Amino acid sequence: MKNILNTVVLFACAVAVLGSCKEDKLSTFKGGADLFFTYQRPAPTIYGYRFSYNIDDKSYEWRISQNARPLDSLVCTFARIPESQRDSILLVPVSVMGYASDADREVAYEIVEGDADNFEIINSYIPATSADGGIFIRLLRDNLETEFDTYEIRLRLKENDNFTVRYDSIPYSDNTPEQTSVKDFKVIVINSLVKPQYWMAAYMGTWSTPKALLLLNVIGYPETELYPVGRTPDLGVMRAYGGLLQKYLQQMAAAGTPVTYINEKGEEVEMDWGTSV
Repeated sequence: MKNILNTVVLFACAVAVLGSCKEDKLSTFKGGADLFFTYQRPAPTIYGYRFSYNIDDKSYEWRISQNARPLDSLVCTFARIPESQRDSILLVPVSVMGYASDADREVAYEIVEGDADNFEIINSYIPATSADGGIFIRLLRDNLETEFDTYEIRLRLKENDNFTVRYDSIPYSDNTPEQTSVKDFKVIVINSLVKPQYWMAAYMGTWSTPKALLLLNVIGYPETELYPVGRTPDLGVMRAYGGLLQKYLQQMAAAGTPVTYINEKGEEVEMDWGTSV
């Protein structure tokens, strides 16, 4: 178990910076059967594919955008779900560059880092007739005893009778030398929302956990922008969502229902917004 105060600045993930609208995903259905991770920053409207699955009598759907850059890390937080819920299901998407099959195909992997007491791999496969599948992980909350606790999981794809793994990384974008791994993937699990390293008060106003929850749950600000791993967030995206936050707070105040919260001093204050949006 690590203390997030020491790690969140370095790892605080949910990766990626929005930029070029060119699709960076490796193409599929082109011979062979090469396996690679295909996590991308989610986009709100245009999707390249949708992958539905059922676990514990619940239905889930994963959507991959065609105009988002590839990512190799992700932050998951339990802060957005009730304390009584002790687990959460995560799909780490995997795709095959090559032929589709008429049967489900197992995806082989290695757990490079991670304590088995913190998570459970439920399944890992590419469904029949599809080039897209994933590794399904049940994330457990029990060992996150304080709001500052965190744990990490790092997966590595392995070859088996179904797939080869020939690619280590691909360019993050056309205008940077940075590479994104498509062979290794890191998941960072946190128990709360802490102030990220890159929080622009000019766009978002004063940091508070209630504001972060409002941004994520109501305004739709992506976790991948709140906690980018290894890169700075896209300031254009931050400013755009800061503008949406301002509009929402102004509309609520005009309706006679201003958004308030209890600050660190125990005072009820009205939520503010950035001054440069």
